[in-house]
Amino acid sequence: LGWSGHTTKRQHTPAGYGSNSLGRRPPVPPEAQGSMSGSEKDHGGITVDHKQQLPRLRRIEGQVRGIQQMIETERYCVDVAHQIDAIIAARHIAVYGCGREGLAIKGFAMRLFHLGLDVHVLGDMTVPHFGKGDLLIVTAGTGHLNSGEAFIEVARKDGAHIAVITSQPDHSTPKLADVLTIIPAQTMANDQSAKASVLPMGSMFEIAETILFELIILRLRDRLGETAETMRARHTNLE
Repeated sequence: LGWSGHTTKRQHTPAGYGSNSLGRRPPVPPEAQGSMSGSEKDHGGITVDHKQQLPRLRRIEGQVRGIQQMIETERYCVDVAHQIDAIIAARHIAVYGCGREGLAIKGFAMRLFHLGLDVHVLGDMTVPHFGKGDLLIVTAGTGHLNSGEAFIEVARKDGAHIAVITSQPDHSTPKLADVLTIIPAQTMANDQSAKASVLPMGSMFEIAETILFELIILRLRDRLGETAETMRARHTNLE
């Protein structure tokens, strides 16, 4: 239907960066560089306005520091302690999430495996039958995840415990949890307000969740008597 046998990839240029139709400006000639503003620099044909980029980086820095302050003041630490206890007590562990949250929790599963725990990612053919004594961990930042709720229903029916990680505890998926961990970071549920993060959609939640997972791993490592060396010994050599 009018296809000429090839496709054209559209080039997207971030605000503050200049480009031509191929995604790159011609290098600024030396005689013209004197007309550039003090904050603009020519980097191999790409003109960068640092005055426009630095405030965005500072906003991200401030938001990450907010997460750091939450950890330092031990906000929600009881929730995290309960999740750690549930992980240690579990016979089998399964994790589930979608999109970028799914990537974060898969990385968490990998580190749980390195700690010597029996952990699985839902969707793999090696996930065992889940029932009494098992733990299903679901990440649902926005507070509602249809597929996650379906898995929760099946696991709970056979006696498994449910842990949910979210930023919206009053929504439907968190209400199904036995163990609830709240991360007070922006998701797509609240990314359109005047105070929204400069990062798009749920990026702040996903970054905060990844940091939290690493902190949980460190605490678990101490509780389980593991070391960096024993964890490293379990890393795959088939790469």
